[in-house]
Amino acid sequence: MLKSKRAFTLIEVLIAVTISIVVIASAYTVFFAVKRGAFDVYDSMRNKERVYNLFSMMRKEMESIYYEKKLKYSGVKIEENDYYGNPASKITFTTFFKDGLKVISYFVEEEKGNLNLYKRLYDPLMEDRPIKVLVLRDIKGFKVSHIENGEEKKVFDSQSAQKNPEYIKVSIFFKKNDGEAEELSQICKLMVER
Repeated sequence: MLKSKRAFTLIEVLIAVTISIVVIASAYTVFFAVKRGAFDVYDSMRNKERVYNLFSMMRKEMESIYYEKKLKYSGVKIEENDYYGNPASKITFTTFFKDGLKVISYFVEEEKGNLNLYKRLYDPLMEDRPIKVLVLRDIKGFKVSHIENGEEKKVFDSQSAQKNPEYIKVSIFFKKNDGEAEELSQICKLMVER
């Protein structure tokens, strides 16, 4: 009598290989989905960190905004613009800087379909050429307003109002990974009065 050897049939091997391929493909998909999610979270946190660092710098500059009636370049001027429905304010103000009075502007420019936030720094007493610096790249919007009697207003000019605003609100909108805009805001109280 012949003894039959017990072994896997071709169909059993093919089924095992197919199951293995499905498990490996699922693990591969899950691994890269988790990796992409972690990258998206990191990217979002990095954007927020940049915005908060910018807010810190802006707050220090805005707290010492200087206005004097005789100086035409002093005070604050807030202008409202937009690019394709996205806020694109411009704020120009005179402030005490580490080496004297400076006129600083924050404004948005469009480049290749993206909005970038710039800072322009100018010394009105030395009449130097303005320095223009890219501050934030690829934002959704930049909105500046002043708060008067608890109400937000989009435009302001110290020369017309003959005073500085008490509060300035700055908002930066940046793209989230789902394409929507996320808004981060800061309210600055001006410290220097004249």
